[in-house]
Amino acid sequence: MLYPAGWGSDKVQGYCGPDASAYQLGLCSMGWAFYTALGGTVLTFICAVFSAQAEIATVALLSVFHLNFLQNTGGQ
Repeated sequence: MLYPAGWGSDKVQGYCGPDASAYQLGLCSMGWAFYTALGGTVLTFICAVFSAQAEIATVALLSVFHLNFLQNTGGQ
């Protein structure tokens, strides 16, 4: 949200033309680093979802093994 705030500076207007301002690129374009950072952020959230699902599956599986163990050993 704050990244485009600097696009209205004199230096950016010198590179991108007088039309450059906040949320207005002028003659410039977004570089690959911006899109790579955006993709990395999305992948981080996807990994967090997978991690939560793996935790739920692991806990459920361990509970089944523990119950089977207790039944086979007579609860001791």
